[in-house]
Amino acid sequence: PFATVLLGDMGAELIRVDSLQHPDVNTRGQPIVPPAMLAGTGGRQYPNRDPGPRPWNRNTQFNQTGRHKKSFTVDLNRPKGREIFFRLVQQSDIFIENNAADVIENLDITYDVLSKVNPQLIMMSLPAFGRTGPYKHFKAYGVNMEAVVGHTWLRTYTDSDPTSTTAAFSA
Repeated sequence: PFATVLLGDMGAELIRVDSLQHPDVNTRGQPIVPPAMLAGTGGRQYPNRDPGPRPWNRNTQFNQTGRHKKSFTVDLNRPKGREIFFRLVQQSDIFIENNAADVIENLDITYDVLSKVNPQLIMMSLPAFGRTGPYKHFKAYGVNMEAVVGHTWLRTYTDSDPTSTTAAFSA
């Protein structure tokens, strides 16, 4: 999300492809926000703890990582959805994705497929644990990656548990 925000800061036209079948609650927020979440720490991600009628547009993560981006939803498992997506690919310069490796493979929108639709396309694929290896199917977020690479261990205090640094960010 941040790589594309930076491209938008430099003037790129960004179009985010979303899914109704698998909404991204991390960057869009919950489609339906439970009252208990609003009362707890999760409520801080909405202005005045009010998700409004369209909570996916009011979440702080959306406002942070969604700036500059136009978006639409499409079901890539349906022929019409694939047709719409491929029309966008034909007109695009770059396709950036950061799913677990098997997501792009299962949707059959790998570079081999997309480069046939647009031979000039540049594809940037950023799965957290790479495209090969035993962890390629795992999804991850920043705090997961910090722990895996040892960052939490390096920045902790000698007399504390290294996981406490992650907990401090989620509070």
